[in-house]
Amino acid sequence: MVLPADVRDGVLAACRELGVTPFAYLATVFQASLAAAGVTAPALGFPMAGRTPSDEGLVGCFIRTAVLPSAGHAETFADAVREAGGHVVAALEHGTVSSDTAARGRAAYHAWFVLQNTPTASSGPGGTSVEPVPQQPATTKFALTLDVTDTGSQLVCWFDFAADVLGDELPQRVADGFRAALTAALADPGAALDEVRAAAAVRPAPAARRAGPGLRSVSRRGPARPAGTGRHPQHGHDKQGDETS
Repeated sequence: MVLPADVRDGVLAACRELGVTPFAYLATVFQASLAAAGVTAPALGFPMAGRTPSDEGLVGCFIRTAVLPSAGHAETFADAVREAGGHVVAALEHGTVSSDTAARGRAAYHAWFVLQNTPTASSGPGGTSVEPVPQQPATTKFALTLDVTDTGSQLVCWFDFAADVLGDELPQRVADGFRAALTAALADPGAALDEVRAAAAVRPAPAARRAGPGLRSVSRRGPARPAGTGRHPQHGHDKQGDETS
C-alpha cells in the first residue's frame, strides 16, 4: 500500500510532538493491527547494527535481532509509542553494552518490522546514476514482515507473508488494520490504545481498499505457492540473537 504525502507528513508531525522516531510510531501502529487481528501481546523483531569495536578487523554484515515487546500498561496510543521508543533506545544501547536484557534476547516475536528512511543517493562514482529497483522476494525467514520505505514524499508499505504458513486472510486483516489504526491515531493523538485497536479491527469493504503495493505472498522454503490454511503466528518465532552473513 502507498500512504500519500499528507499521511507521511502527519506521521512526522506526530513524532515531533511526541518526541519519538517514525520507527517507534509505525511499529506501535503495526502492533495495534496485529492485536486487532487476534495476536495476543504482539512482539516485533527488528534488525539493528551488531558490529562492536572488537569487530573492526572483520569484513561482513553484522546484524543483531532486537525485540520490541507489546505495550505493557499503556492506556493511550501516545503512551504506547513513547514506551516503544524507550525499548528501541534500550536495544540500541545493549547492542554494544552487555546486559541481562540483551543476553536474554530469546523471547518470541510474532512479526518482523523494517523501516527504510535513509535518503537514497541519486548519483554514484563517476557521474553514474543510482536508482532503487524493487525486487519480489522468493523466500522469507519470517511468517510476516512489514517493510516500510519513506521515499521522501510518501510511505510505501509491503506486507511480505509466508502463504504456506499463514494463508491469505490473516495478512490481509493485518494490512487493512494497519491503515485503519494509523488513520485513527493521526485523527486523535490522545486516543486510547484500545480505541486504535478497535479501529484496526473494522474490516473495510473490498471496494474501499486502495490499489498499489501491499501484500506479497512468499514461501518459507521456495517459490511462492498458492495460499492454504496454515499456523496462526500466535507462538511467533523463538530463534533470535546475532546473525552474521
